[in-house]
Amino acid sequence: MKCYSRVLHPFWANALADHWKPFEVQKYSGCNRNAMKFATDDAGEKVVIVGAKGENVVTAVAKVDSVVRNISARHMENLKMPLPAGLIAELEEYLEGGTCYDVLLFSQIYDIRSEKLSWQAMEKTLGCKINRNCGFPRILGVKEDRLRGIMSKGKVRTFGWAFAEDLVESSGSDSTYTSSTSEASDETANKRRCLTWWHE
Repeated sequence: MKCYSRVLHPFWANALADHWKPFEVQKYSGCNRNAMKFATDDAGEKVVIVGAKGENVVTAVAKVDSVVRNISARHMENLKMPLPAGLIAELEEYLEGGTCYDVLLFSQIYDIRSEKLSWQAMEKTLGCKINRNCGFPRILGVKEDRLRGIMSKGKVRTFGWAFAEDLVESSGSDSTYTSSTSEASDETANKRRCLTWWHE
């Protein structure tokens, strides 16, 4: 298991723990960066330990499903649709000014707020030092069995993900993808980035 940390504003840290928003978005202006490049490595299980900025509290542990990089603003619409209205407004405000985005998708989110763990308490329990710089710092030396024990005490929800092309193919209509022209290939890539999600 590879572990990473993420510090969010309390509003977003709690939204994630409440299972309302099973993803993280990184906004870029001008050119693409590499904040979520770590998730492009398909080897092994990855989790992100999430805490609330300024409150010294760990709110959730999220299992990484995958990452989709370099999404345009107009292809964020499907991603936002299942969110509560208040979250949509807040997310739209964050997205303003961005030219492209990376989206980290979570398959399971464990709400561990009931454990009332500070970052220091989490470090002591896991036997490691947790870097809380911006981005997704890697956490080394985590006692995995202890982390799984903490996760088992939290409320968990599982999420499913699909891309637009998966939905089209499952309906038996794939004519959109038969052309070999460059324009059609670009359109296919764009459709692939139209994400949709649900919870089980």
